[in-house]
Amino acid sequence: VAAPFAFPVDLQAYPTYCTVVAYVTDLSTIRERLVNRFYRRLSSLMWEVRYIEHNAQTFNEPGSFIVTTAKFVSDLMLAFIKYVALKASLYRSCN
Repeated sequence: VAAPFAFPVDLQAYPTYCTVVAYVTDLSTIRERLVNRFYRRLSSLMWEVRYIEHNAQTFNEPGSFIVTTAKFVSDLMLAFIKYVALKASLYRSCN
């Protein structure tokens, strides 16, 4: 399901993408930033995850498969991030 968002958009296939989308991101970029501790706040990570959906909506037709899939992937990732944050918070409060 997440395959279209796994890596940066192919600019050879979609040469106008960078002219339409102001902040380009994808799951591999987010992963790399997580590994390198780029995000200082949870809200920054969540903002970038939301941009996957935002970019799909900006570049593609409303209601298209890619837009619907981007929403699903973003919502799923945000729910997972919130779950992990809650578990970490509970763990810290018990120790």
